[in-house]
Amino acid sequence: MVCVCVCRQEVLDCFKDHLLDKEIESQISQECLTQLKLAFKERGENIDLDSALHNACGQDAEQLCNSVSPGEAKVVECLREHDARREVSPGCHDLLQQREELQVKIPQVDYRLMTICKSSIHRFCSETHPRDILYCLEDHKLAMSGDVGCQRVITERQIEAGRNIDLDPRLVTACRKDIPKFCRDKKLQKDEVIRCLKGALDKRQSLTESCRIAVQFREQQSLMDIRLDAQFYDACKGEEVLKKCLDVPQGTGAIGCLKEFFGSKKGANSAKLIQNNECVMEVGRIMHEGVADIHNDPVLFTHCMLDLKHFCSDIPFGSGKKIVCLLEVYTTNKPSKLSDDCSRQVSMRVDMWDSAVKVAPPDSLPELASLIMQSEARSTILTSGTVVIIVLLVFGCFIGRKCRRRKKRGKSL
Repeated sequence: MVCVCVCRQEVLDCFKDHLLDKEIESQISQECLTQLKLAFKERGENIDLDSALHNACGQDAEQLCNSVSPGEAKVVECLREHDARREVSPGCHDLLQQREELQVKIPQVDYRLMTICKSSIHRFCSETHPRDILYCLEDHKLAMSGDVGCQRVITERQIEAGRNIDLDPRLVTACRKDIPKFCRDKKLQKDEVIRCLKGALDKRQSLTESCRIAVQFREQQSLMDIRLDAQFYDACKGEEVLKKCLDVPQGTGAIGCLKEFFGSKKGANSAKLIQNNECVMEVGRIMHEGVADIHNDPVLFTHCMLDLKHFCSDIPFGSGKKIVCLLEVYTTNKPSKLSDDCSRQVSMRVDMWDSAVKVAPPDSLPELASLIMQSEARSTILTSGTVVIIVLLVFGCFIGRKCRRRKKRGKSL
């Protein structure tokens, strides 16, 4: 390993790839490694200390971040936020991506993460391998309620990972066999590879076990925090539903966010709540995922935990079975045998499903219908208003509509 360099910037660029290779990194002395990581971290603190980034992103910084004071990585973070919204120049985008890929693989060089999350790293991740610090913080994000600044940084990093699969090495490793098999189109963008894997999971294609778990984990993260759902963000840009969802507290979850939105629109003309067809599709997808597994609706799951244990302990998770069980108990007993908290949450979701289904009238019924028809309480459920019908229709209708529309467009061409 030979590095011939003439300045600090070239030294760092020279060693960058070596640090990413664990075998080569082991050949570098510990003292040198410490100094290199410190230098990379300092470079991330101020864009003026990173001549390459300054040259590539200088104009973007002036146009998009002129009100941001330099230092403490504020300008760089501002650029990263605009990059996530695809608002920076191509050259700036490429270099920001390189910097982000280095930071996610070697978190110690991420100035903002290491500075703002210092106390949480000490509290939750003191025994974690340095390369896994970000993963450790992600796993404990909800537990660090007193460290709002760190939670915000972690969310920012998760949002970036949702747009670039290279920023999620765990997903890349878990799906290394699946990506060439299901997403072999070389023209796919880095965020499209993530969507491709999610699509393969939804279609129940034969993903490897490690990939299936990794994709499901990412899906659940997005449902826990709607900010991490790049598809929803892009499709609903400019829509009131997005603004509402960005304002809800962390931990509310995607379903909770939609509940807030539809709950605030009672009595409004449902057909005009969402204008963009693609946004309608994304709302349908989220509703589908929320009904498919009660874990994907953290607020409902938390409030109904004891009820699930009491009434639905013998019902397996997945395919909407736990939701159907709660609906059976809710609709067949008046007053409901569910606890007050759980009954209230189920009732609010009934209202939400009702509003959502008016926004996008369904064309097909999913597999959940068979579960209802097998239920001993099916007659009571089906005559209790629109409760289950709404669940059934919302659960999978949107994908069917979209596919048919695309086929019609194809024929007309």
